[in-house]
Amino acid sequence: MLTKVIGTAGVVAVAGVLFSAGSLQSDRSGENALRLLELGRAIKLYANDYDGLMPLAQVHTGKTWTWNRLHDLPETRTVGESPHFSYWANALRPYGDVRWALAIDGATSERMGTTEPVSDLRGGWTYNGLLHAFAASQVAVPDRLPLLWMGYGKINFEAKSGANPVLSCMMPVPECAFSEKGPQGMPGMGGALMVMRHEPNLDDEGAPFLSVDLVLTHLVLGGNVDEEGKVRHRNSDPYAQYSGGKPMTYWTCGESARYPCFFSPSNDFRSDLP
Repeated sequence: MLTKVIGTAGVVAVAGVLFSAGSLQSDRSGENALRLLELGRAIKLYANDYDGLMPLAQVHTGKTWTWNRLHDLPETRTVGESPHFSYWANALRPYGDVRWALAIDGATSERMGTTEPVSDLRGGWTYNGLLHAFAASQVAVPDRLPLLWMGYGKINFEAKSGANPVLSCMMPVPECAFSEKGPQGMPGMGGALMVMRHEPNLDDEGAPFLSVDLVLTHLVLGGNVDEEGKVRHRNSDPYAQYSGGKPMTYWTCGESARYPCFFSPSNDFRSDLP
């Protein structure tokens, strides 16, 4: 099934990927590899402390889930002061040099809205939000499933961080987790990818992806399309079609609830079907 990319609450982000063996040879690529690995190790340590569960990709404010927005990156993190502090990018701070690692080296900076940023921090690397509070041991293919990537393109948000894709937790109930029956037990759109704000590749080598098992790979974004911009194979690119280099639709999988295939924890990465 094909699904159009969507925009949300001032946030948009998307990209397509083609697996290719990528070396991290340039200084910038090496710097960004170190940042991704620092974040990946922090996520592993977090999961060890939380009974194997992955960090949160959205938070419950008491009334609703923050599934369709960026989250603040305050200068200091004090648990209990704000729901933003339980968000993945803030919750990882005790486990590594996260403040430095969140930014993509060489990326453009952007300020969201007109208010002054809450800090000088930058957020560029994005978390696979389908892993929100999910048991790492239940990921079907942890050496292939993306954990972190340039989900908003080559861009750093001022004092903000995001996840992409995200679970579509639109009801105010406290339950929100990946499930074949839907993240809140309802069929329909289980998760969504959002529209790209900036160029999807970091450099000529493509863009780095870090898997759940901390396997670092360079992927060529939008590099597996035919003359009409259609992607040839579902597991070579999360997006089904491009126009002018921009992804327009993405592959979705699931029977009751539909999720972006490439980021689904249940994806076995075996299908070559378009």
